[in-house]
Amino acid sequence: MDIIFLLYGLAFLALGLVLTIWPKHDSRFELATLSRWLAAFAFVHGALEWTDLWRVVRGDTATLAALRPFVLLISYLLLYEFGRRLVATALLGPNGRVRLLLSGRGHVILLAIIAMASLGAEDPLLNLAIWSRYLYGFPASLLAGAGFLLYCANRIQPTLESDEFRPVWRACVLASIAFVAYAVLGGLVVPRAGWAPAAWVNQDSFLAATGIPVQLFRAACAIALAFSVAYILRIFHLERGQRMHVALERAETALDQADRLGRHNQLLLESMAEGIFGVDGLGRTTFINPVALTMLGYTAEELVGKSIHALTHH
Repeated sequence: MDIIFLLYGLAFLALGLVLTIWPKHDSRFELATLSRWLAAFAFVHGALEWTDLWRVVRGDTATLAALRPFVLLISYLLLYEFGRRLVATALLGPNGRVRLLLSGRGHVILLAIIAMASLGAEDPLLNLAIWSRYLYGFPASLLAGAGFLLYCANRIQPTLESDEFRPVWRACVLASIAFVAYAVLGGLVVPRAGWAPAAWVNQDSFLAATGIPVQLFRAACAIALAFSVAYILRIFHLERGQRMHVALERAETALDQADRLGRHNQLLLESMAEGIFGVDGLGRTTFINPVALTMLGYTAEELVGKSIHALTHH
């Protein structure tokens, strides 16, 4: 179990680190801002799993046992906020408004239910952990999974070429599957309790049915999430590449227009019957037409870049 908890926590901490350090400050994708919620969840949840690692390796303490359910609730609250914002943005845009499940006011209802279910129980901390998984962990993971699919289809696809979008879509599908699996494994497979449904579907019954601890499957989901979300972040690299390509095209267009204008002006100067030349602020010749060269008796190589006053004054 110690190796499982080590990898479990490491995968989430790596996810949080990638989300934090990936360059995306100049992106027009709303995911650049929304990813802060997912990064916060990953850091908190990864730290939580390492407290379980500490419990397995060094033994539990009263302080850790009391803090663990609250840290679990905070982590799932952060994930819920990420999921609902991602779904709302994908469906209605960054300024859209939603109600009930997708509204921030839903936290008041959910937290009130969790508080009532936990405070009146014989073991408040156990009930807090279970109801946090039921009411926050399960819907939060589902929202995050649905959010990645919707956001990818509605907000990312219109901005990328088809060959660029396909691998990003596959990564979004993998992230969605991993979040849905985590919703079941982390939100419904809870610690054992004496009341339904925790008495029927719990970590002990899962172990008895499969012979494998549920934490191993959760760790696999966390690893899949870390890899898939890290790949999805390539959209910011692709976006910068698109901007650079557009800027390069604009620069080439401007240079082409300037070249055409220069050739046009050169033709006009050479066709004039009068002698025309130009000088810069230091009196050096910048251009001169053939008529002026004939009048002055010099070649263009002898005048361009030289002081016209010094050569012609006398």
